[in-house]
Formats: sequence, structure tokens, C-alpha cells
Amino acid sequence: MPNDYSGLRWSVATASLSMNPIHDIYTKFDALQKAGFTYTEAERWLVLCSKLGVEQIQVGSNDYAEANAPDEKTADDLRWLAEYASKLSPPVKIAYESWCFSERVNTFEHTWKIVQIADHPNLGLCLDTAHPPLAPEYGWNPTTGEGWTAAISADSIGRVKAVPKGKDLSQTTTLSGLPLDDLYLLSEKNAGESAKDGNDMGHANALQTFKAVLDQGWSGIVMFEFFEVLRMSPADPNIPYKYANGAALSEKRLLEALQK
Repeated sequence: MPNDYSGLRWSVATASLSMNPIHDIYTKFDALQKAGFTYTEAERWLVLCSKLGVEQIQVGSNDYAEANAPDEKTADDLRWLAEYASKLSPPVKIAYESWCFSERVNTFEHTWKIVQIADHPNLGLCLDTAHPPLAPEYGWNPTTGEGWTAAISADSIGRVKAVPKGKDLSQTTTLSGLPLDDLYLLSEKNAGESAKDGNDMGHANALQTFKAVLDQGWSGIVMFEFFEVLRMSPADPNIPYKYANGAALSEKRLLEALQK
């Protein structure tokens, strides 16, 4: 592994980069732990992120159908991640996120429960604005792409706007009455309909959602995730550059719109 990351470090720090390279490692532990492979894999990613200046890693709930480990096992593995990452210099925070297409852990209430079981100061909750509205518990079917409605998205934004002005979001509660004291990361994704073809650019209320969060006093880290699989699939070597520039332009326009 190279030792000189100075060129990348500046770019990462400027972009406030978060990474999601190890979302499913904890349910591989039972099969691979004897060889120590999975821990080693995680250690290498965490060391790399620390050297790059990445402040935190987003760990999504496992979407493998075979991922049936009990919550206590998942909490143990996340606690190990958090402890190892906390000892790096600089340390890297671990933020656990629910994925709506996970078989078991597909609501943010469930991920929050696991975070509480793990009970580590370097482990927090990642609240994604797409996955909660698209969770099966709320009507969405990840296998068919059906069940999502504009009303669900609007209701999600409405719950944010209902937070009393001047009150920090970390002092509020989730829909189930759980506190959000360990909320590290609020990320904005496309919570609209699935893309049907190359001309369907989605229907995300990115500006409205982002503004609603900021208006309620949120001052923590915000991560923008840019996805557009259909047009990124062709074997075009210029695609990474095109979409890096496109992502930067999208962020610039979003921030400009917030000033109006």
C-alpha cells in the first residue's frame, strides 16, 4: 500500500468524502472468520480511509437473502469496526444505515436498535432520506419497484418540517419515539420512482428535502450520493470524468438554489 496520499487527501478533504466499501462484511464473519479474512479486509479499508482523511464510513445493512445473523451478532461486529476505526490516526466514524431492500434490517428503527445494542461512542446512525420511505414496512416492494407514492415522500418532508424551529434534530425523536442522539449522517438520495429508461431522470425532491432539514437547525455532515446507472453502464472511459463533473455541477446548483 502506498504511503503518499497527499494528492488525494486534499481532494477528499475538500469534498467531505464518505465511503461505503464494507457494508456487508459483518454477515460474512460466520463463514470466513476462521481465516481472519473479513477482519483483514475491513482493516485495510479503514486504514486507507484514515490515510485519505475520510471522516466516516457509511455501513449499510446487508441485502443478502442469507444474511440472517441475530441483532446481537451484527452489533458485536459493528462494535469491533467502531473500536478499530476509533484507534486510527485520524479516527474514522462508523455510521450504520438501513437499506430498504435488506431482508431483515430494512427500517431505520431497526438499525437504531442495533446501534444501541452495540453501544460504542464511535458508532452512530446513518439516516438516509430515500430508504425509510421505501421500506417494505411502509408499503414499498423492493423486488417489484411498486408501492411508492408521492404522498410518502411528501409526508417524509413534512415530518422534518414539523420539528420545532431552533431545536436541534439530535434532540428530536424518530417515528417510533427513539432518540436520535447518535445521528452522524443525513444523506440525500433520489426517493422518487425507479428509472424506466435512459430518458427517465427520476423525481427526487432534493432541494425541498435538503432545505427542510437545514431549516430545522441541522448542522452536521451531509453526504450527496449521485446515481445514474443506465447512462454510466456503457464501456466509455470518459464516464468517470463526465459524472464527476456532473456531480460537482449538481451540487453547485443545489447550493445556489438554497441561497434564493
